[in-house]
Amino acid sequence: MTTTRSFQRRCGCFCTERCHGGVRRVCAPPVRWDDGTSSHMPRPSVCTTRSRAGSTIDARKERRRRTGVIDRSSVVAVILVPALLAAAATPAVAQGAAQFQSRQLSLVEALRLGLEQNQQLRVAAFEVGVARAQLAQARAGTAIQGNVQASYTRTEETSVTIPGGPTLPLSPNLYDTRLLLQYPLYSGGRVEAQIAMAEANLKGAVATLGRITQQLIFTIRQAYYQLLLAQAGLDSANHSVTQAAENLRVARARVASGVSPKFDEVQADVALATARQAQVRARNGVAQGMQALNGLLNLPLETPLTPTNPFVVTAVETPLDRLIARALETRPELAEVLARQAAAQAGIQLAESGARFNLSLSGVVSYGNTGFIPTTDLSSMWSMTLAATLNVSDGGLTKDRIDEARQRL
Repeated sequence: MTTTRSFQRRCGCFCTERCHGGVRRVCAPPVRWDDGTSSHMPRPSVCTTRSRAGSTIDARKERRRRTGVIDRSSVVAVILVPALLAAAATPAVAQGAAQFQSRQLSLVEALRLGLEQNQQLRVAAFEVGVARAQLAQARAGTAIQGNVQASYTRTEETSVTIPGGPTLPLSPNLYDTRLLLQYPLYSGGRVEAQIAMAEANLKGAVATLGRITQQLIFTIRQAYYQLLLAQAGLDSANHSVTQAAENLRVARARVASGVSPKFDEVQADVALATARQAQVRARNGVAQGMQALNGLLNLPLETPLTPTNPFVVTAVETPLDRLIARALETRPELAEVLARQAAAQAGIQLAESGARFNLSLSGVVSYGNTGFIPTTDLSSMWSMTLAATLNVSDGGLTKDRIDEARQRL
């Protein structure tokens, strides 16, 4: 038997209670239809609706998990996220590719760039220029030294009275012009030692420039051929990976057909993994070789380079003894050491010159006035001086300089 009763609640809706072996309470708010009439549709209460909705969602998820049905939102996320990431990464990749384009590079061009861009080579070239300027300064010490002096003096206007004679006014304007010439007849070997030291320093600077140039050329050649060797190794590694993958495919087919044991497939799989590791090492070798060459050429390290010269092996036919003799004659390292030794010997002579006497000749030609009789007071005179100088005592300074120069040698 079913019992139905309606009652008015505070919420303004009609509630219907039906009893059929139990109690069920629902809330039916008034609904207005299109024809203007109103009716009450049953609607669960707020508490009952929330509990039933939560249980319905949990049950739906449980059914999907058991049946393997994937949520539509998950499918959309799986499809859209990689697409968005790819779209965002595409401009960056395009920008990087446009910024660092592959550059065709020959060995001659690599040597030219290296010699033009190397900062150490520029410093060595500047040192050669400095050494040449120092040699010119040292040689200037053997030439005649001359200078001109001119002076003007304004004095108080006075006069001189000669007893028994007239009073002579003195000129307040005094003029004096002089030409001084000096020539070192003998400097105790100081000028000669300075010239010898400057010449040795110039030879050493030139030898240093040659050494840096040869070392740079050798390093660039080595890096260039190292990159070629690394690329050849990468090609070999790629071929090994392809061959190992084919061997694995054949081994799997033979195992599937029952011709070979499972061990053959495992062995082929291990060989493929080993080949792939060698491939990764070969790629790293190419990247390292490319960055090393870019560093020598003063280029961005990420610049991709494509060497155009082929990788060939040339046998050396010159005998070893001739190569050694040639190196001993022309190597700039030996010339640099000999130049330093000559500079040290010249330093000893320069220090010893401080204990010897100096002989110089100087002359002065002057033209001026003495202040008497302003109309006829301009006159000229000249003088010659021969001077000899000997350092008697300097507190042991010359002796200490000689000891220092000998220690440097």
